[in-house]
Amino acid sequence: MNFRDSCAALRLASRHVLGDHRPVLLGMVLTERCNLSCSYCRSHSNPSVHFSYDEAKCALQKAYARGHRTMYVTGGEPMLWSDGTYSLVDILAYARKLGFFYFGVYTNGTRPLTISDCTYFVTFDGPRQVHEQFRPDTYEQILENVRASGSNRVFASMMISQLNCQFVDEYVTEVATTRLFRGIWFNLFTGTPEQHAVWGLSAEQRAAALDKLWQYKKKGYPIMLSRSAYKAWRSNNWPRPLRQSEICTPTGFWRCCRDIGSPEICEECGYGACIELSQLFDWKPTAILQAMWSA
Repeated sequence: MNFRDSCAALRLASRHVLGDHRPVLLGMVLTERCNLSCSYCRSHSNPSVHFSYDEAKCALQKAYARGHRTMYVTGGEPMLWSDGTYSLVDILAYARKLGFFYFGVYTNGTRPLTISDCTYFVTFDGPRQVHEQFRPDTYEQILENVRASGSNRVFASMMISQLNCQFVDEYVTEVATTRLFRGIWFNLFTGTPEQHAVWGLSAEQRAAALDKLWQYKKKGYPIMLSRSAYKAWRSNNWPRPLRQSEICTPTGFWRCCRDIGSPEICEECGYGACIELSQLFDWKPTAILQAMWSA
């Protein structure tokens, strides 16, 4: 994102302060098809979710009219998306033609990261030996794809759960040592009460994990966590669902995320980017600085 786009993003963030509550950030579930089958992931349970190119164009037109100017694509694995000769490049090109100026791609990193004008968020399950337990024979391929990426805005991302919470220290130092990533994002496992009972963290574990991330941040590691988001996350005191964010599939739009009708999931939300956004839209200085660095 260039300086002009960064200024435009800050103007969008100021909408809430000025009383304009139109959404600004669109999440697009292009497909729930995936080349992996992670045990804890809910996306691969519905492979029928898949936009056609015309459906995607229509959704983007509607989103732009609703106020959206920034977007991210997710899945499934969005780098797998195609419709005939169309690929993800065509989706982002059409969105830019409409007037969108920021594009994020959440990916497992196993496919080449060839798009230059986007921000990649590459997911890991932990350090190499832990990641390989859940996604065999993928770790080195991911690093190779990041090295060859056409974008200079590639972030690592890890979801902390009962399966890997004891490996956060090793993961942070390992990823930082590669010097391949602009920063490291974190999420805490978020799911249904039944899933949370198996993979979710207790309140004490959540606080301990966040305290650990904050300590690494203070040591100079590129942890994508502002002071205001850290405090809001740790106390679980932040406004949600977000007014300024929507997600869409071929069947429609949802405010914030598709779990909006499940308050028990919303209450335990662990999506780090959502918490950062809540602080950015509330015009918290440290969140603004963090957003500028992320851009």
